[in-house]
Formats: sequence, structure tokens, C-alpha cells
Amino acid sequence: MADGGFQACGGTYASEHEAIAQVIDRFRVEEAAGGMLFGVWADQCKIPELRGGLRIIAEREAYHARIFERRLKDLGRECRAELNDPKGSDLAACLVDPDVADTVKLKRFNDFIGDAAVTTRPIRAFGDAIAEDVETKAALALFVEDEFSTISWLRRMGDRLGV
Repeated sequence: MADGGFQACGGTYASEHEAIAQVIDRFRVEEAAGGMLFGVWADQCKIPELRGGLRIIAEREAYHARIFERRLKDLGRECRAELNDPKGSDLAACLVDPDVADTVKLKRFNDFIGDAAVTTRPIRAFGDAIAEDVETKAALALFVEDEFSTISWLRRMGDRLGV
């Protein structure tokens, strides 16, 4: 902790414990939404190879949400975070729209999420900075690997499909 605050994912928190509670609560709600969105997209997807990957991704996102919810409860905290991202809402509407082509959805997602290493860097740094809560540290280490894998796979699919 430097200068009276714990730095995590672009924010400053009063303590490691407070950072963990707030950040994993935000991850929880984002991952739950991702599980739903990727699941709907998978159900509508007309490209078999992409559909197969989307189903795996939807399940990953959903179990991340459940793990973070369980961890919050273990820490004696409540789930309070809500989605609040207008750009993400626009993307979400695109991903669940049955009239939007899968290749358009894939391009929009890849443009939104960016490079896997860059996107996951703050999560990795957060996990690396945790000194006291080794259980959350371990969960974040595996979470960041899943996120890196998802983003990388979707980018490779975009390259394969020419988007």
C-alpha cells in the first residue's frame, strides 16, 4: 500500500481488503452479464466452430461470477455492484441481436476488448499485489488466465474468419 491507498484496476482503495471486495464484486457482475450474453450469442450463432467456443466462454464467464460471489460471501461482504457501462451496453445489444451477423458481432467484440495482454494486465497486477488474501490471489491468477485465453481465442477466430 502506497500513500495511504491500495491501487487496483485503476482505483485507489483504503486497504487490500476493501480493494478485493469492490473489485471482485465488479468482476462478479460483469462476468454474470458476460455469461448471459455469450450464451445468447452461442444459441443464435450460425458458425459451428465459433458456436462451440462461445458455449465454453459462456460457461467460464458464469462460473467466474459464481466464484466471485462465493468469495464475497466468504469475506462477509454483500454483492452490490451493478453494470454501468454505456459502451458495454451498446456491445451487449449487438451480441444478442439475432439480426446481426456473427462476423459483425465478433469484430465488434474484438474491437471493444482489445489485445489480451493489455486487457488482462491490470487484473494480473492486482492479483500480484495482493499480500494477505492468498485465496483471492489464487482465484485471480486463474481468472486472468481464463480471460487471456478467451480474448486470444476470439481474436484468432476473427483472424480465421477475416474480420
